Amino acid sequence: MRLNLFGKEFHFGRVTEAAYMTDPMGDSGTWQPLGALQYDRSLPKSYMDEASNRAHFAWSTNAFVRRIVEIYVSFIIGGKIAVKCNDPAVQKWVDAFWNDRANRMDQRVREMARGAFLAGELFTIPATNTYTGRVRLGHIDARAVSDIKVDEQTGLEKSIVVYKDNRPTTLLLIHTDDNGTAPQSIPALYAEVAKNRMNTDITKGRLVGQAFYWPFNRPIGAIRGTGDLIPAIDWALGIEQLLWAMQDKAKLANHVFLTLTDEQATASDLADMAKPGSKRFVRKPKVGNVLLQDKNIKWGFINPQLGASDMAEAVRLFRTMVESASGLPEHWFGQGGDVNRATALEMNSPVHKLLSERQNMFRDYLSDLVQYVIDAGLIFTEQLSGVTDFGFDIETEEIAVKDAATASQTLLQTLNSVTAALMSKTITKGEAREILSEAFMKAGYEAISKDMPAELLAEESDPVLQQANNIYASGM
Repeated sequence: MRLNLFGKEFHFGRVTEAAYMTDPMGDSGTWQPLGALQYDRSLPKSYMDEASNRAHFAWSTNAFVRRIVEIYVSFIIGGKIAVKCNDPAVQKWVDAFWNDRANRMDQRVREMARGAFLAGELFTIPATNTYTGRVRLGHIDARAVSDIKVDEQTGLEKSIVVYKDNRPTTLLLIHTDDNGTAPQSIPALYAEVAKNRMNTDITKGRLVGQAFYWPFNRPIGAIRGTGDLIPAIDWALGIEQLLWAMQDKAKLANHVFLTLTDEQATASDLADMAKPGSKRFVRKPKVGNVLLQDKNIKWGFINPQLGASDMAEAVRLFRTMVESASGLPEHWFGQGGDVNRATALEMNSPVHKLLSERQNMFRDYLSDLVQYVIDAGLIFTEQLSGVTDFGFDIETEEIAVKDAATASQTLLQTLNSVTAALMSKTITKGEAREILSEAFMKAGYEAISKDMPAELLAEESDPVLQQANNIYASGM
């Protein structure tokens, strides 16, 4: 199969099964473990590198691409991401990492989110000081990673191969040390501390390794992630070319072309008329000159047509492809089209779900990073000794800001319906509690929804109806 991408032709072999018998005709008759990857569904490395280069270039130069990327980054990160730890000692340790001048995580997380969107994967190296346990982040460009090794049994990523000074370097990916073997597998980091603290199991159950690998947009059977802009970048750059073409045509539209028609002239005569120095050469008339003509010679004018409507329709078709690939509706790019406020709110819902899914994924990756920082403190220092609660939470801003007017109207309609249903004995008090609790939660009143069951535990129907009426009145 041949595929033309970015003007280059790529050849792919026949698609085969994901799991198959390793030796169907042999004596062993063994089956390959389903967890192992027999065929990498990742895109070709040369294509991924080209796509990454074009994505970074487009983000720097193309207004459409810049807006798509920054919308995602702004919604995923919001104003600020915070790490809240249950224990003050752990909070102090994490804050020291987060606010380190070399890390500056408030700014770094935005750069990480942007890089993940452009390249589809993040390679992060947490450089760990084996004496102080402090962690400072470094990053590897995805193009520098030539290979990712996977475990033969599970198919999980095990290590990455990075070329530095034209020499391959293998880095073990960060993982949970279930058996406490990190001092032997990564002696440069953990052998000395295990020896000094006389604890061979010091890394057991902790996150250990040399690099993080965080893929995005990765289908089952693929090792590498893919950038979000791959389906959209050519169309976005095409819009830019169309707009430049429109600008050139707009310049031409401000000019008038003068034509001279001689019905008896031959091709040789026309050549003489256009040749400076010849007897029949026709000079360009100046402003204010009088143009003379007879029955054989006529002057005419041509005013170029811009064709703006056709060009605008072409731009819109290209823009539709970009919007479809990015998952963002038209009005998010300042183009109202046929969208009104009601339809815009409905169209926002799937976008918010898409952004929430990406935010949750990014939060999970940050959780791995924070856990590694805490584990480094436990392995290399005594500062967290005595701490029993190492729990923490990654706090991010809400993706969607609730429309208060719409939420209140929906809540009032729900309360009115519940009140009528209770009066007609269509639903029970327990069902009313569940409906009201869910309604308040969806409207953004989580605290009230939690107290709702306790407030509506009365056995008589009148207090229940009175409570619903009170809530209804307060919502007015």
